[in-house]
Amino acid sequence: ESPSAISTFSPADWCAPGDANAAASNAPVPEGPETGSALLFAAVGLCCVSPMLFGFCISFTSPTQITMEGDSVGGILPPSRLREFTPNLEKWYASLFNIGAVVGAFSGMAMSERFGRSKTIAFSAIPHLIAWAGTTFTRSWEVLIALRILSGWAVGIGSVVTPCYIAEVSTTRLRGALGAANQLSITIGIFLVSVLGDYAFVVDYEGQTFSNWRQLSVFGLALSFFLLFMFFMPESPRWLAKTGQAEAVHGNLRRLRSSASIDSEYNGIMSESTRSSTPAGSFAGMPGGRPLAPGALAVAPGSANEERANERGGSLLRKYRMSLIVGVGLCMFQQLTGANAVMMYTTKICKQAHMDNAELAAMAAMGAQVIFTAAACGLIERAGRRPLLLFACSSMGLSHATLAYYYVAMGHGWWAPSWLALAALGIFILGFSLGPPLRPRCFRREPPFRPRWGLSPRWAPVEGHPHWLRGSPKWLELKG
Repeated sequence: ESPSAISTFSPADWCAPGDANAAASNAPVPEGPETGSALLFAAVGLCCVSPMLFGFCISFTSPTQITMEGDSVGGILPPSRLREFTPNLEKWYASLFNIGAVVGAFSGMAMSERFGRSKTIAFSAIPHLIAWAGTTFTRSWEVLIALRILSGWAVGIGSVVTPCYIAEVSTTRLRGALGAANQLSITIGIFLVSVLGDYAFVVDYEGQTFSNWRQLSVFGLALSFFLLFMFFMPESPRWLAKTGQAEAVHGNLRRLRSSASIDSEYNGIMSESTRSSTPAGSFAGMPGGRPLAPGALAVAPGSANEERANERGGSLLRKYRMSLIVGVGLCMFQQLTGANAVMMYTTKICKQAHMDNAELAAMAAMGAQVIFTAAACGLIERAGRRPLLLFACSSMGLSHATLAYYYVAMGHGWWAPSWLALAALGIFILGFSLGPPLRPRCFRREPPFRPRWGLSPRWAPVEGHPHWLRGSPKWLELKG
């Protein structure tokens, strides 16, 4: 079959020849431009607080690590109320966050399918609030680690549901830009924790400056409150359609769109939802977007129609097997780049490189990531997916090799200027911003991944959980 044959596949192909339902499912649908309402942008903006907390949580240890583990600065130890860990315990504090995130990814998938996208995102505010409130006041290292795991669980939930919600409420024209806002929000969260932890929430003690991570936790607490407003945001029309709430689909589309007519989009969503309930072996969300007559896709077990459906599904799976491998492979590769270790320990890497102002260097690195990620949102449509991905992979490989040489050279007394480590960090952040975070999500939105395999959150654990484990600094230490 040619690609055009697949792209024009209609719901009528599931029906027997001459079936009245086939004619109904081929009825034309008036086309109309989709334009987003102000409520759409408000919903996506509130939703992006979740990835912002993602970046905030994952890089929380970068400016605070030296204070939390009691390292001396200029021969002065941090105040006793801020010294809660030994260096070894602090590594567990940073790394066990990832275990909570793995659990959160899978539980978030189940919760969003059962309770809806917006409610699940709003619910994730509760563990965030508990974790940040507890971190502000507790003096027990055991409780701090438990709260860190709890915040990881909340981040895992958000990392699954947020991209799905944004993709499902966005218009076709805005889906790329609004989808990229998810990754941009993560980098903003990383930048915020670097700036606030190194310059805003600090304490002067015996002539030295230390990060006041308890005050920084209060900022995380305040940020988490915004997620509660997701309870009042429109639910995903696609999720509502999947649960059979046709009237709610129409009502929420009316709130999310400013265009006069939403009938075309409504019919497309309902058609796709109906096709997703076809028998095993078929693919959900085949193109077509035509309104369906009731029972148009009903297939009796053991009938000739069921055999045709299963045969068509098997043919499509064989045809797009390589595309599926590429898509999942990109997701896995993205998470094995070690970004977590770099983000969690940026300040310490800069200090070990004997930079005069390690905090400023770390903040500059995080600011550069925000700029590069914002640039990637525009470049992705102009430069193409594959060239950017190849450039990103080469950059990150060069960065890892340079940083590895730097530490080996330091240990053997070879030539190793401090700017080499900073350059390696900059190259890594450039590559990571332009490549892996945006590419897999983009590939999943494009044929053949969209709409045959859809944007369901059930894909997110495949994309996410290697990142949580392999990026863990404690895992890297144990592996060494």
